[in-house]
Amino acid sequence: MNRFVIFGIMLLMFIYLSKIKKIDDRKKVRIFIIFTSIIFILDSALRNLGVGPDTYHYYYLFNSMEDYSFAGLFNRVRLGGRDFFFYIIMKCFYSIYPRYHVFLGFVALVFFSSLGIYLYRNKIGLLNIFLAYTFYLLFFYNFFSVTGTRQTLAVSFVMLAYLVIDKKVLCVGLIIFASFIHFSAIVALATLFFKPLKELGVVLFLVPFVLPFAFQFRNQISQWFVSDTVFSERFSFYTQETGAGSLYVTSIYMLVLIGMYIYYNEMAATKENAFNMKLFTLCIFTLPLMWMSNTAFRISLYFSMSMYILIPVIVQNIKFQGRYVIAFLTILALIFLIYQKSEPYHFYWQEMVKFDSEGYPVLLVEPLY
Repeated sequence: MNRFVIFGIMLLMFIYLSKIKKIDDRKKVRIFIIFTSIIFILDSALRNLGVGPDTYHYYYLFNSMEDYSFAGLFNRVRLGGRDFFFYIIMKCFYSIYPRYHVFLGFVALVFFSSLGIYLYRNKIGLLNIFLAYTFYLLFFYNFFSVTGTRQTLAVSFVMLAYLVIDKKVLCVGLIIFASFIHFSAIVALATLFFKPLKELGVVLFLVPFVLPFAFQFRNQISQWFVSDTVFSERFSFYTQETGAGSLYVTSIYMLVLIGMYIYYNEMAATKENAFNMKLFTLCIFTLPLMWMSNTAFRISLYFSMSMYILIPVIVQNIKFQGRYVIAFLTILALIFLIYQKSEPYHFYWQEMVKFDSEGYPVLLVEPLY
C-alpha cells in the first residue's frame, strides 16, 4: 500500500495508545510493534510483481524451483555455489506451498519479527518505537519491503545475532548461517571485535581522523581487503571507481554522528545504546565504499539497524522545546512521504504498468490469482 497510508495508520495507532492510561508503556510498545509488523508484512506479501526492481526477478527464480531437485541444489553446493541456504529455503517452501506471495509473506514475517524483537529488546519507549518505524519507512522501506528478498533474510538473522552477541558461539553461528543466505553477511563478524571495546569515547574520537583517511585511500584499502581472500569473488566489484555516492545518505550519517557527539553522555548511559553506537561507527566506515559503488550500500545494511535506535534517542534528547521539535519532525516526515518520488504501489491481483525514467511505459504486469 502507499507509504503515506502506512504512515497514517501508524500515526493513528500511536495517538490511540498514547491516550490509554491503564496499560503500562512496555505493553503499549509490544502492541505497537505487533500491529505495525502485521501492516508491513501484508504490504510486502501482497505487492504486485511490478513493485520494486527485484520482485519480478525473484518470482521467476521461485518458480524455477520446480525444475530443481534437492540433489541438484546440493550439487550446486559441492561445485562451490554460494548463498545455497537461500535456494534450499526457497525449494522447501516451493515444495510445501508453491505460491510466490505466500513466500514473500514468509520473508517479511522473518524480517519484521526480527526487527520487532531487536527494537523491543533495546528497551525504548512508545514514542521512540514510532519514530524508529517512521525512520524505516522513510529510508529503508524501498529495500526491505518491496525489493530485497535474499538479503532481507540475511539481515534478519544478523539482527538476532546481535541480541546474543555475549554468547559468541551462538552469535557466530547465526552470522555464518546468514552468510549462507547472502554471503555479504559475513561482514557482521566485525562487531565481535568492536563489542569488547570499553572506551567508546576513544572510538568516536578517532572517527573524524580515520574517516578522511579512509575516503582518500578507499580504493587501495578495498582492493587490499578483497585481494587473495575469500571475498575477492563476491566483493571485487565494490573496488571499482564508478563515480557513485549519495550526498543525501552521507548527510544523514553525518547528522547522526554529530548527534552522538552532542548527546554522548545521555546516549552511552545504557549498554544497549552503547552497543548501537559502536555498531553505527562500523556503519560510518562503510561510507567510503558507497562512494565507489552504489551496491556497497548493501554492506551498511548489516549495521544500519543501530540507526533505528539512535535517531529516536537523539530526537528525545533535544531539550529545547522538545515536544514542538517532535511535532515538527512528524509533520516533516508526513510531507516528505507525500512528495517523495517512489514507485506506485499495486496489489498482486491488480494490473500494473511500469514506466522508465522518462515516463514511457515499458512493461505491463498482469495480475496474479
